Amino acid sequence: FDTNYPVGFLCSIVNEAYCKRHGYTFHRLLLTPGEMSALAGQRHSAWGKVALLHYISGGTLATELSCGAHLREQARSSDYVVWIDADAMVLDHD
Repeated sequence: FDTNYPVGFLCSIVNEAYCKRHGYTFHRLLLTPGEMSALAGQRHSAWGKVALLHYISGGTLATELSCGAHLREQARSSDYVVWIDADAMVLDHD
């Protein structure tokens, strides 16, 4: 999610709590609207998440991202990578 979306931060807190309860690693990625647009290239900024998933799975980015190398390293050491949109959260923690 980007810095102009407080709902995204609130949902991420709930999702982080779920991950902590179940022993999963959680990474919150907070980008500016400009960074999301740059990642998306000529497409709508929502395509930035596709570019990020492509990058962490071994592809390239159209622009530099300060946390990019860290994200890729974490993804490589993980069994699964799950993207959850900023306005989605896990409700049942059991």
